[in-house]
Amino acid sequence: MDTIYQPLKIVLIGGNGFIGNAIYEELKSFDFEIIPTSRNINNLGSDFIKFDLFNENTWKVLLHEIQPDIVICTAWETEHSTYWQKNSNFDYAKAIIKFATACFSATVNHFICLGSCSEYGFSPGKCNSITTPLNPQNPYSESKVFASAELHAISNKYGKKANWIRLFQPYGLKENPLRLIPSLIMNMSQDKVININTPNDMLDFTHISDVAAAIRLIVMGNYNFSVNIGTGIATSISNLTYMLSDILNFSTKKISFNNSTSQLSRSVYVDAQSDILLGIWRPKYDLYSGLLTLITRGYQPK
Repeated sequence: MDTIYQPLKIVLIGGNGFIGNAIYEELKSFDFEIIPTSRNINNLGSDFIKFDLFNENTWKVLLHEIQPDIVICTAWETEHSTYWQKNSNFDYAKAIIKFATACFSATVNHFICLGSCSEYGFSPGKCNSITTPLNPQNPYSESKVFASAELHAISNKYGKKANWIRLFQPYGLKENPLRLIPSLIMNMSQDKVININTPNDMLDFTHISDVAAAIRLIVMGNYNFSVNIGTGIATSISNLTYMLSDILNFSTKKISFNNSTSQLSRSVYVDAQSDILLGIWRPKYDLYSGLLTLITRGYQPK
């Protein structure tokens, strides 16, 4: 008698967010049963289920009725410009660790959670997930490092699989309009003067669809617990600004850069000789073509 193939059942916590939505669109294109969740499912598709990380009653429905094989958690404190210093970051960290424990005690064999390049500190330069030391400098990054260590320990205790994925400057559709790239697009589209305070910062900008494709490979493959997702290429904010001005035909005369020698600059990018970049994953978009996709798709931040 032939065995009936059952696709992996994946629950995606925060499936309607900036990163979660991209992961959802990627995974549903492949042979997975993907169940997205949200705290508020009004006006969302019928495949969404209600889930609240801080309401354990919703955990029971998810774990005992759906019985997922894999959980991907994108939930965290995300209030723009204030999230760095909010103590609520630790509330998220503790809730995720408690939820992951409940998952491993049930049917879940693989738990994936999103971290941040900020865990490496303000300006670590090239980042390798195995050799680069962590250097958290605010509640946001401290809580991420704490959760990462706890998740690793719990997965080992239960003999289950876990991954902590540190993202490097993802950008794309549904991004918060107050963030750098959406705000630049909006201001240039409105022909406003652009003032850049940190033009020399060197960051690893990664298109959100490339991030989602990398996460799909992590779901399917066997990677180290910690994985950095980035292009391995550092681009200055000044060069990013010039790229957008070229795409939008925006006059560079309206761009002002703060080149003060007292201004501290950052350098944060993935080591090209590490992590997922050494496998089969390659970013589909370089930065210019990635930015171009936003414009050609009629991207207009609100």
